[in-house]
Parts: sequence; C-alpha cells; structure tokens
Amino acid sequence: DKPIEKAKQELLALRQVSYEKALKSHLTVYQKQMVKTELSVSRGKDLPVEQLLLDISDDSTLIYEKLFNFGKYLFTAGIGLDFKMVPVTGLWGKHYDNPMSVSRNSTTLPALYSPSLGFGKSEILKSVLDYFEKYQDDLKKSAFRTYKSKGYAVPDLMVFGSGLLGSINAEDVSTITAGAVIANLFFEYFLHTKDMKYLKSTALPFMT
Repeated sequence: DKPIEKAKQELLALRQVSYEKALKSHLTVYQKQMVKTELSVSRGKDLPVEQLLLDISDDSTLIYEKLFNFGKYLFTAGIGLDFKMVPVTGLWGKHYDNPMSVSRNSTTLPALYSPSLGFGKSEILKSVLDYFEKYQDDLKKSAFRTYKSKGYAVPDLMVFGSGLLGSINAEDVSTITAGAVIANLFFEYFLHTKDMKYLKSTALPFMT
C-alpha cells in the first residue's frame, strides 16, 4: 500500500505543475549551463550545403570539409559546462529501476554504437538511426513544445518505444547535447558508408 500511495502523491504533484512554471525552471537551468558557440568556415567556402551537393564531384572535398565542420559544431553546441560521462549500462537501461542504469542519448549511444563502424558493422549503427527516423514525429513535438521550434529536439532521456520526453526534470529537459550527438551519429554513418542518397534524404535533413 505504501508504494501505491507514494505513486499517487507523485502523480498528483505532476498535475499541479503549470507549463509556465516548468518553462521558467527550464530556462533558469538552461541559461546557467549553456555557453555560446560559433562556427567559422574559411573564406570562400561559405556555399550553402545544398549548392555543394549539386556541385559534388570526385575532385571536390568541400562538401566533406563543410559537413565535418557542421558535425563538430552540432556536437560542441550541445555540451554544457558541467558535461560528465555516465555509466554505460546498455540501451534504455533507465527502465530497469537501477539508479546507476542511466541511459542517456548524449553519452550512452555513441559509447555503445560508434565502435561498430570500426568493426565494419555499419548496420548495427543504422538500426539506432532508424529508431530516431521512426519516431521523428515525436521529436518534432518535443521541439515545438519545449522551444516553439519546427525542427527536431532529441530528449536526453526518452520514453521507450517513442521519441517523447522520459523526464520532466529541468536538468533533463535543458540538455540539448542529445540532439547534437545523434546528428553526429548520422554524420559518422555517412562518412563510413559514403552513401550520398542517404546523406541527401535522411542524414542532412536530420542534422539541419
């Protein structure tokens, strides 16, 4: 009876949290943790990515250079001042009721799946990217609800079987590292496979 009563009280407390109060708490944490990041591209190389795709040839490396800088920017733009690694306990470890089993998109996924490319197992990483593609509608909901943005927002903690927020703690909602890291995984997959069709249709839209 005690655990049930505790859960009831927690649910009642959640119902009393207004959007304005949650947003204010989120902004307070966000402004403390995030720093300004700028991207500089060398002079004469500021062509839009779309134009570089049209002009691509075997002799041109500009598209790769620009995408490499874009990938680095996406990664650094999402890292807060107090960025720390978390224990790698497996995908979605959060759902096993173990306080040390924190599965975070911004740290656990690259630690688990980036090495698969080095072993020639790109299909393993592809399965993870397919998950984010499958739930892109949820990621768009997260972006609009949190930031009034039309893009994607990847929650650091997600509800299993969706792309929705798995936590409403201000610290978790404020973490934008996840989106940058997942976008970088799309970029790593493209670098490994050199699949231009995948870059144009899937990876680049997600990164943008």
